[in-house]
Amino acid sequence: MRSLHLPISRSAGVFSAIGIIIITALMVTAYNAWHQSWTIKPEYTPVVTLNTFNQTVGYKLGYDLFMPNSFTGWTPNPKNKLHFNSLTNTYEIYGVNVAKTQVDDWGARFKITSIDWQNEFGVAVAEATNEQSKFGIPLEGAIVHLTHYVDSRDIYFELPKAVAAKALNVKVKITSQDFHPTALLYVTLVE
Repeated sequence: MRSLHLPISRSAGVFSAIGIIIITALMVTAYNAWHQSWTIKPEYTPVVTLNTFNQTVGYKLGYDLFMPNSFTGWTPNPKNKLHFNSLTNTYEIYGVNVAKTQVDDWGARFKITSIDWQNEFGVAVAEATNEQSKFGIPLEGAIVHLTHYVDSRDIYFELPKAVAAKALNVKVKITSQDFHPTALLYVTLVE
């Protein structure tokens, strides 16, 4: 029995190699596009001064906000409710005790949320790392941009090493009236 051998020209081999290169390039491009859509990208957020925070227009939400945390517990309740100050249009809570033992060993953190956890404000989405959702609180306080999420990462914070902070004072200013509003978080220390 004879086998049939078809002659393959050099040009066909070149076209096959080019085709493989093109297909490989398309696959790499598709993978990179998919990977970028699932990877959290660091975003530049402009620094906000206290003066800017105070002058920014604030809005009242159609629901209450709470600050469950790793010091007082993770159930929204009257002890961690932020109260709306109609003079400054901010949600405020004072004296959140951070000197006591944490209720768990996952780090110093809190959430800003509605009582039913359907409206959360955070620094990053739930899939972010702790480092992507962490900020330090200097002696003069810290102002951080918050975004409305269905499921946000806990907001982690670090206190200055040389300061024995006893409590946090927290203000949240809702800065838009969108379906998913933005906000500013202002945290100060109480020694």
